[in-house]
Amino acid sequence: MDHPILTMRSAAHDIRGYLASAALATEHLSTHADAQVARRAARIARAIDHVVNICQTDLADAERTPTATPHDAPAIHAVLEQIGVLIAPQFEDRFDHPLFKVSVAPDVALRCDQTALFRLLYNLAVNAANAVRSHKGSTVSLHARRERGDIHITVADDGPGLPAHIIDHLFPRIDRPSPPAGRIGYGLMTAVGLAKEMGADLHLQHSSPDGTAFSLVLPDTPR
Repeated sequence: MDHPILTMRSAAHDIRGYLASAALATEHLSTHADAQVARRAARIARAIDHVVNICQTDLADAERTPTATPHDAPAIHAVLEQIGVLIAPQFEDRFDHPLFKVSVAPDVALRCDQTALFRLLYNLAVNAANAVRSHKGSTVSLHARRERGDIHITVADDGPGLPAHIIDHLFPRIDRPSPPAGRIGYGLMTAVGLAKEMGADLHLQHSSPDGTAFSLVLPDTPR
């Protein structure tokens, strides 16, 4: 039987991730010309923030039991492929569904919590797929490589890039104990929390009109 603390933490991570699309769908309606629509959107937005506040957990919880296990290149490739398989069906009825490209260098090896790794990359890949679908891009790439003693796992898309005002405050805003008033995506906020929990570094590699890439950096496991 799973540890109850870990079960609750997993549920909280998942809820926060799933609320991302609801928050984004509601946000643009808060300024709708129809006053009734705007009021309802504002109520839903407040409810979303309330639920996310409830789901906030201390990522440094002493009761967190590490479950880090070794993973070689084929194992990491399997994780990335599974993410693509799970996300792609959401878009199979659309002509603009993204193409998922997965590549893992043969010398990649790391030790990590596979569940946390999957959830983190899944959230980033969902955001990338939504950017591609909404702005007529074509591809989401997930690839892993060894570089300067670390393993870099990158999630990239050829969508429209992030607005400058979001890039300027990206991680400071989503890294607060409670969600910012402007809400920029609970999926990314969840990914940041999971990266901290894994002892990894998540950063924006680049963002431009040609696309966006986030990179997760984890300690290398010698072969």
